[in-house]
Amino acid sequence: MILTVIIFVAVLAVIILVHEFGHFLTARFFGVTVEEFGIGFPPRAKGFKTKKTLYSINWIPAGGFVKLKGEQGDHKGEEDSFSNQKIWKRAIILFAGVSMNVVLAVVIFSFAYIIGMPKAVETDLGAYARVSNRYVQVVDVYENTPAAEAKLLPGDILLSINGETPTSTDDIKNITQSHLNEPLTITYERDDKNFTTEATPKLLKETPDRPTIGIATVAVGDVSYPFFVAIWMGVKETGHYLWMIISSLWGMLANLVSHQPVNGDLVGPIGVAVITGKFVALGFIYLLQFVALISLNLAIVNVLPIPALDGGRILFLVLEKLKGGPVNQRTEAIIHNVGFIVILLLIGFITIRDIFQIDKINSLF
Repeated sequence: MILTVIIFVAVLAVIILVHEFGHFLTARFFGVTVEEFGIGFPPRAKGFKTKKTLYSINWIPAGGFVKLKGEQGDHKGEEDSFSNQKIWKRAIILFAGVSMNVVLAVVIFSFAYIIGMPKAVETDLGAYARVSNRYVQVVDVYENTPAAEAKLLPGDILLSINGETPTSTDDIKNITQSHLNEPLTITYERDDKNFTTEATPKLLKETPDRPTIGIATVAVGDVSYPFFVAIWMGVKETGHYLWMIISSLWGMLANLVSHQPVNGDLVGPIGVAVITGKFVALGFIYLLQFVALISLNLAIVNVLPIPALDGGRILFLVLEKLKGGPVNQRTEAIIHNVGFIVILLLIGFITIRDIFQIDKINSLF
């Protein structure tokens, strides 16, 4: 439990620091003074100051922050002030955090493809793909079937069936279809432990033409690529998950607007911590993929036009462009502060909900 909490905090810190580092780099590039780059959140533990920037280490280890000169609308007219920059420069500085979260995902997925990432292997993986450690995994167990009676569960790895080691979904079909009404001895792996059970293939109502035990499976292997191909695959993987996240979010919003049931399960910090523990148990490569997905989710959420988030600040830049002058600074500050309070309240509500449905979260992941 303690290890999970430490890893969760470390994951969160890395993702937020990468985000803030994007703001830091672009601000420095455009000549905006960075007054403070903080690791963690105040109160401050230690710090050292260069000519313009204070680099601080703070006691709350949950990410970091960047404080830009003039980001509150002050220091107008000063060349190194954020508020004195052209709109397009300020927009790039604000968008840079989101961009760095996407870059982090590309780096992680690329690295995963260099060392070997678990992936379904019965698809076109390309000419340069190298596959190792092939195995067959259960992805679904249908109700009222021999597999359900045998207590098989999604996620189980099928090690052998009647002494044969399956390496493809066709192997599973061939074995079950040739043993109608004959018990099969199945050895499988679950949570790093091996178990043995029996299931008898039958002609079910859903499959009257072929014997089955009632499972859906997928052939998985560690897929790796040469360095430059791995980078391209990392970009493609990032694009794929970005599209999935955006589509899912759009679907949720569409359902809310049309008063339809919202599919999906929203979790807060406690839920994410629980899920982190699950991926830690699966292994390093799975944890890496999880970090990449969290980074992409943070990028998408942060770019939404919600007050207090980067997207909300960019929205005010758009309004400034349309208006031909800056929005009243006091009004903007109030809107961002209210937005921040609403976000905190929402996080608090989701966190309390997480506490009361830990078992459900555990069963989902």
